[in-house]
Amino acid sequence: MNVPTEVKRIISTRIFEYIHIDTIFLLTTDEGMVRAVIIKDNYSKFILHKGPVLSGESKWIAKLLEEMYLKYDLVNHTKEITIVSDGGSENKGDVITWIDEIDNALVKKVIAKSASFKYTNNDIDSTFNLFKNTHLKGITLKTSKNCDDELNRFECESNHEWFPNDFHGLSPIEVFSGEPIIKNRFQQQIRESAKNRHIVNRVGKFCGMCS
Repeated sequence: MNVPTEVKRIISTRIFEYIHIDTIFLLTTDEGMVRAVIIKDNYSKFILHKGPVLSGESKWIAKLLEEMYLKYDLVNHTKEITIVSDGGSENKGDVITWIDEIDNALVKKVIAKSASFKYTNNDIDSTFNLFKNTHLKGITLKTSKNCDDELNRFECESNHEWFPNDFHGLSPIEVFSGEPIIKNRFQQQIRESAKNRHIVNRVGKFCGMCS
């Protein structure tokens, strides 16, 4: 497979336009290596679904995709959906069969950084990096159940408590729910806050330079 020398980041304009999926290995003390999957919307950076799987077989990946598909009623979605993966063996087989059998024919699958799709899967890679190196820092995983619990916690934190710079003050759940991304959304509040600080400082007899 010819890999292009330059790859680009996907920039989508709506939810469900591009959906990232990838897997990682997590080390547990009682069960050894456990594989975990995260499915993420590109536009809103919202984690759509996640969970540990028994193995890298494509049937488990297809099961999670099917659960996600039903959860968000994508059967009735009228716009094209592109599922982006790194093209590993775990994302073939049953996954392709599942896509081919969907009544809604608007779903397709592409492989990141391939000759035909010159874009990266970095959005999901960065999510896994945060999960492993930040969220799990200092946490010992014993079983796949612990992995599932931490994935649930991370999903909540990422969707509700993370405010990407590109969203100008919004969280992924707000963008996913339809809040428009407005660059100067909080400009007026910032001006009011600065004005109030100036008044407080003047009352406190601070000099104008300090305010």
